[in-house]
Amino acid sequence: MIEEAKFINLSLSSLGKCINALAENSSHIPTRDSKLTRMLRDSFGGTARTSLVVTIGPSARHHSETSSTVLFGQRAMKVVNTIRLKEEVDYETLYKNVENEVDHLTSEMERQQKLRHREKMQLEKRLKESETFLNDLKMISSVQIENLEKEKHQFEYAVKRLMQELEEKEGRNNVLSEKIVHLETSLNEKKQQQLESFSTTQILAETTKTYEKKMGELLRELEEERSRSASMKGHFNVLEQQLSDARSSAQFQENMARELKRELSKIT
Repeated sequence: MIEEAKFINLSLSSLGKCINALAENSSHIPTRDSKLTRMLRDSFGGTARTSLVVTIGPSARHHSETSSTVLFGQRAMKVVNTIRLKEEVDYETLYKNVENEVDHLTSEMERQQKLRHREKMQLEKRLKESETFLNDLKMISSVQIENLEKEKHQFEYAVKRLMQELEEKEGRNNVLSEKIVHLETSLNEKKQQQLESFSTTQILAETTKTYEKKMGELLRELEEERSRSASMKGHFNVLEQQLSDARSSAQFQENMARELKRELSKIT
């Protein structure tokens, strides 16, 4: 009994030391000094809900024990516990949860892979369609460019021909102008001869009428040739406008082909 009481007193003194250390916020808590403090480690200053019952007696002979017990209770009231639910680890449940999480992640990864494969197939399909469209556009553009080149050569040939005809008309007009000048000169000479020779007045008058008639016809022909030259020039201007339109259309087709090449490179 004496040994048992001694161990009980040692355990109680160790408990008092722990309570004092917790009340003073000491950095070291001597919980390993006895089995009691080691068992009650979570109860004071730990995570358990702890209740301390202090018993005292009204007898005068128990005054010292009562005062020490009250002081012990005051110090114990300063200890603050943080209550927390202590969970026990179930490794089988944890394993099942981890296994379910792994299955979920595996299925999610497979779904993402299928989604990526589907997106890749769609991108490849769009790329093939774009390449086919670009090839068709290139063929159409090349055909249109060839047609425009042909039309350009035809316009240039027509313009050259019109220029030659215009030059021929101008040459004819020059010849007609020379004839008119020659006729005017002849007329003046005839008039002078008429003045010199009064006897040949009637012949000169008839000759003058004839020359005037011829000169009027030549002037009429000259006006007609000039009107034809003006119409040829208008037609030449129309052909030049058509040629410039064809060139701008060819430039637009080339720019469009370049834009499609850039879009195809971006898609690739």
